[in-house]
Amino acid sequence: VLFLALPLWDKVANHAPLRRAVVEAEAQPAPIASPATPSKGLFAPLALPGIKKILLVFTLYCGIEATMGLWGSSFLVNTKGLDAGLAAQWVSLYFGAITFGRFISGFLTLRFNNTQMIRGGMVVILVGVILLLFPVPDGMVMASFALIGLGCAPIFPSTIHETPVRFGVEESQNAMGFQMATAYVGATFLPPIFGFIASKLTFELLPYFLLVYVVVMLVTSERFNREFAQRNAPQSAQ
Repeated sequence: VLFLALPLWDKVANHAPLRRAVVEAEAQPAPIASPATPSKGLFAPLALPGIKKILLVFTLYCGIEATMGLWGSSFLVNTKGLDAGLAAQWVSLYFGAITFGRFISGFLTLRFNNTQMIRGGMVVILVGVILLLFPVPDGMVMASFALIGLGCAPIFPSTIHETPVRFGVEESQNAMGFQMATAYVGATFLPPIFGFIASKLTFELLPYFLLVYVVVMLVTSERFNREFAQRNAPQSAQ
């Protein structure tokens, strides 16, 4: 499929000027790239307003997705008493929910913007994690895994898609590089940290770790949205 799609890149290149104009028009209320934040040097993107908050969001999101996928079955076996085979099926349900959620997210973007999709995904994750904190029936535990997967679905693609609007077209590629780097940092280091702590204490800590991650992620994201709106308010008024 990838090889068959190669000709599409030429079509995209032919329409690049038009696409660039559209993206610039969408990002017009927020010309983040400015003389105060020149695009010079490897770490110049870190000077962009709000970029550190988004990098934290990427780190925590990928930490949630990877930690849940790697340690979810251990949590079910050690704390819920499930058979290992059944626990593996439930984790497969979690990954299936992410896949299904990514599919339906494409249709939901016709109705909701990226910010709403990101916020909605985080809230759904929060509901799923809260369910894991209580001694609910097995069916509810299974539902919580599905909810967390569905909540994860729109966050990554919507955040990536919003990058040119948030940080300007000229800085979007550099910002994207840092976002991807911190995403891999979260997926690489947060799951082993939890695994080490859980092996010394208990796997019952999983929902508490996830709760901290998602709450910090949600608060950080909303703070960025508020600051972003405040920066654009005077220009929008004009």
